[in-house]
Amino acid sequence: RPVARAKRREQHGHDLAVTLPGRPVPIDADPHRLAQVLSNLLDNAAKYTPAGGRIALAAEVAGDDLVLTVRDDG
Repeated sequence: RPVARAKRREQHGHDLAVTLPGRPVPIDADPHRLAQVLSNLLDNAAKYTPAGGRIALAAEVAGDDLVLTVRDDG
């Protein structure tokens, strides 16, 4: 499914910007659930962002936490 979702973003000509921390950040999380959550957030952003719009995914360290943010034009 993630491949199909990525193709949907490509078909609509969305610009996807990804910002990551400058170093690896260990997290205690289920990798499958984390992938599912990120996939759902990006899929929703693609659904509601107009063609040619911008979707941004950012990960940043805030104290002991990793904060993930998805922003879009939709």
